[in-house]
Amino acid sequence: MAITNRSDTCLDPRSRQVPTAPDDTALFVRWEDYVPKYLSSVMGRSFMQVGANCGLNRMPCASGGDPIWNYVVSCGWHGLAFEPAKSSFDELCRNYRPFSSRVLPLRGVISNTTGSRRFLTSVRSEISRVVGPEVRQSFDKNRRPKVTIVPSFALSDVWPQPDGVDVLVVDAEGSETEILGSSPLPEPLPALILFEEVHLSDRGQQIHANLQRQGFTLIHRLSHQDSWSVMKKERNPKVEVLYGRERITPRHMWATTRSDGFDPTRATRQQVRGERVEMAAETKRGHGYDSPIGKRGEGRSTDNT
Repeated sequence: MAITNRSDTCLDPRSRQVPTAPDDTALFVRWEDYVPKYLSSVMGRSFMQVGANCGLNRMPCASGGDPIWNYVVSCGWHGLAFEPAKSSFDELCRNYRPFSSRVLPLRGVISNTTGSRRFLTSVRSEISRVVGPEVRQSFDKNRRPKVTIVPSFALSDVWPQPDGVDVLVVDAEGSETEILGSSPLPEPLPALILFEEVHLSDRGQQIHANLQRQGFTLIHRLSHQDSWSVMKKERNPKVEVLYGRERITPRHMWATTRSDGFDPTRATRQQVRGERVEMAAETKRGHGYDSPIGKRGEGRSTDNT
């Protein structure tokens, strides 16, 4: 059972989970499970969502579930939502209009460069993707072009300053490596990163190595079966990969370097109290009254002259 902060008043008092509406898609990730190890609270967190689709956590907006929507509605989350497909972006703006003071939808793709990119719009906008010049222009049945030019932003150019974001969610239909694996992430670094692994194959190792160099560790691989996969009778569900950086707080800063694995966030009060007493004794022996440094830092002579 996850340890939750008493200030997380947006959670259901019985289940200790964020509430969902009857027609919502079941959440495949619950951010409250990562309090307090990665997030100080589930209330008022900041986010950046790359590939937000139309925002809602329900069909047909998000067939596999949207990991942000319910936390914006119930827990006061605030941040940026990027979506390149025009039809989905228009819906995204309408859906987030009641929360316009906290959520800013932006049309564009996130990449490793700022400029413009060619974007292929599929019949299912959920699988639209960035394409290269080798993909020729084509038109749908209404003679609308399937390949359009959309703004492209490097992650560092849109990263909120000075605070960054707590949660970064990336669903870029194959462009995740450009965003998460090609260069160091902008600082301050997020606490949690969630991205889809299904399109990456061997390129996932490049992302893993890049995130690991910046202090992230793999927390979970979260499976969910969206309706498109069910309709195509796919055997393997989509996999979302969650990485995180543990919080360093005054309460357990000293414990993160211990080799015995003691974690005060999971210990009883008596265990924590005992550890503090032991630390105080070690400090006294090493730098206090029994050391050559002397009482309160006053020099103490060690010779007999």
